[in-house]
Amino acid sequence: MSAEGLVRFLRTEDRTELLAEERAHFWWPGSRLYTAVGNGHHRLEQRFAACEGEKLYVLGQHQHGRLDQKGLVLDLVQRNAEVSVPVLVSSRGYTLLWNNPAIGRGELAGNGTRWVADSARQIDYWITAGTPADGQRAYSAVTGRSPMLPEWAAGFWQCKLRYRTQSELLDVAREYKRRGLPLSAIVCDSLIHFRIGRMFTVPEPALELRTKEKTSLEPLLPL
Repeated sequence: MSAEGLVRFLRTEDRTELLAEERAHFWWPGSRLYTAVGNGHHRLEQRFAACEGEKLYVLGQHQHGRLDQKGLVLDLVQRNAEVSVPVLVSSRGYTLLWNNPAIGRGELAGNGTRWVADSARQIDYWITAGTPADGQRAYSAVTGRSPMLPEWAAGFWQCKLRYRTQSELLDVAREYKRRGLPLSAIVCDSLIHFRIGRMFTVPEPALELRTKEKTSLEPLLPL
């Protein structure tokens, strides 16, 4: 830590720098900004210095088609087809978790990296060093590892945007069976209507799949 309170992270073996906090502005005394928004919460910013040639990966599932996230601004919010996972893997040999559930942004600019939480109580991030595989093992160790899937889930899953009726879904399942194609699960993503605050959807087809169709196919309902 510097005399100004800026934190640097160094590789244990050779003391090379992995990541360093950076002032938010030349007149600002540190790398963090706190702006009160009421009820004990603040808009929070955390800044880190950018490094020439660094590549940044993951941060979830997005539709921009880029592997290297450097130069992008990514909203930290869950949307349809956009899955935000605030874990960053760097080509410099570290993995960082922005440990904050608040809606915000990850700004991975050429002149600095900035994490933003729109409304939160404190800044909290976690970092580990090593290869990407080392980082993922350490990350899963501190956040919890997923249990092994059941054997039936290891096969092919049929999934599409939606089925408008139960008959449409069952026709797809029957066609797999007719062609002798192995199928473990079919995702029952149905057309959903909202009326007067209530949700209506197609019936759950598990009983028909297992009785009339005589199949062990597992129907899954996305939430």
